[in-house]
Amino acid sequence: MIKIELDNDTRTKIETLHKEWFLKKVENIIRPPRRKITRKKYISEILGLDEKNFETEIRPYILGGSEDIKKLISTNINLKGIAKKKNLTKDEKKIKKRTDLILEAFGYNDFDNRNKNTWGAYKFCEILKVEVCPYCNRQYVFTVRDETRDCVTRPEIDHFYPKSIYPFLSLNIYNFIPSCHICNNIKNNAENNIIYPYEEDFGKDISFRAKYAQEIPENSSILDISNTHIFFKDRPCDVLKTGKCIHNKQSKAHKSIKTFHLEEIYNEHKIELQDLFTRYRNYSKPKIDEITRLILNEKINLDDLGLDDKQKNNLYQKIASTYTKRIRAAILGIPLGAGDKQYPLRKFKEDIIEQLDATAQKIKP
Repeated sequence: MIKIELDNDTRTKIETLHKEWFLKKVENIIRPPRRKITRKKYISEILGLDEKNFETEIRPYILGGSEDIKKLISTNINLKGIAKKKNLTKDEKKIKKRTDLILEAFGYNDFDNRNKNTWGAYKFCEILKVEVCPYCNRQYVFTVRDETRDCVTRPEIDHFYPKSIYPFLSLNIYNFIPSCHICNNIKNNAENNIIYPYEEDFGKDISFRAKYAQEIPENSSILDISNTHIFFKDRPCDVLKTGKCIHNKQSKAHKSIKTFHLEEIYNEHKIELQDLFTRYRNYSKPKIDEITRLILNEKINLDDLGLDDKQKNNLYQKIASTYTKRIRAAILGIPLGAGDKQYPLRKFKEDIIEQLDATAQKIKP
């Protein structure tokens, strides 16, 4: 739903730390000891890599982006595992045994540790600073340590491409999606062609909408929205201008909605919708403008600036516009100073406010 933003410094830092840690780990003997060989040698054998050129050839497996990942999946189709299930056949048991050995060789269990002094899941999440689940935009997923730097909590790490099916991608950092427990649990081993958070988000191509099922009483200050339905709406697009790009993204977005049951879950957020509707209705634009004027008349004096009436009026309007936006955000329950920072339900609130604004504009006399 929302994108994981990575600047160049962050990208370089996590890639450097991850590669250094991995190259040290693969010098260890593989467990369980099928035979006494290093992880590096086993990985080279199973993937067909040149051990002498290991550092270069292993790079796509641990640091490769989406295009590298897709190529690796195609190249290593014979190493594909199976989704978790009970009552495996004899052949499936062999596949699972091989999968477990590949997972052991790559060392995800070593990465998924609570050690405060080494590279691993905690340090990765700390540096990445993903604070809201990118799949649902509903839950905070803070990484927290106590005063002694001991690990307290962090996001769960979902493998976008399931590690049980693609064990050779189990330690690729761009296969790690910090997420909330609910989304990680719901997605599980799903391989649906959904939105990939490192590259895409719903943006303006898919928007939340609310459909009110009955007439709104004019004299009610608190709205009963128990019959309101929350749904997602595609942005209309000109096929001649956009080609298949937008349609492909919308298709993936709808698969994300289905995979994570977003429509069903967001329809349980009626109390937030009721609060937003009530705030919007009780504090219309004229009321917000009136509050702005009262504040500015109390705080702003432009008489001593040496401006003529036209200049003073222009400056006043600019200041008033800024105040109006801030006051409106505060009244509608939007965190002040959030900027581009994500917070729970941000897209939901912004999309519904956009819908209310559009509706208000249509019925404006």
